Amino acid sequence: MFSQKLLIFVGLALFIAINFTVITMSSRELLPVSNIERVFISITSPVQRAVSETSYFIQNIWDTYFMSVIAVKENVELKKQLGKVTEIKNRYEELELENIRLKKFVNFTDQVPAIYVAAQIIARDPSPWFKTIIIDKGAKEGLVKGSPVLVSEGIVGKIIKVANNYSRVMH
Repeated sequence: MFSQKLLIFVGLALFIAINFTVITMSSRELLPVSNIERVFISITSPVQRAVSETSYFIQNIWDTYFMSVIAVKENVELKKQLGKVTEIKNRYEELELENIRLKKFVNFTDQVPAIYVAAQIIARDPSPWFKTIIIDKGAKEGLVKGSPVLVSEGIVGKIIKVANNYSRVMH
């Protein structure tokens, strides 16, 4: 006559209604603690506990999920920042190495020469294999082989041959 699903639904609804009534009345202290109430409490408390623990468990999973999503977004952003910092660090290290190479190239010492000689480029080597230029100053002006050649932006080379009035610069 009644379907099994309907009987389960009615039984569950009746169980929840009785449980709700007992909790409501005992919280208002309208009913004294009786044997019937104790029976209902002992029957309903495991179900209430299971529902509460399930609710806490689901809430914990929900919170963990959202924290994981936030952590993934932060991780992506931090990886981008780490990439930028690594790039800056690599550039810095390369500049340090370049600085060491240039100092070795011009044989810098702790003493800076007191005299600078201004010169003009008068020729360039046409060969693609040699990167040299010739300037219009030489031994007469005090230039020596191995001296650095500077422009306002920095070092451009060093003198590799010196004549009286001319010098060859490798750049």
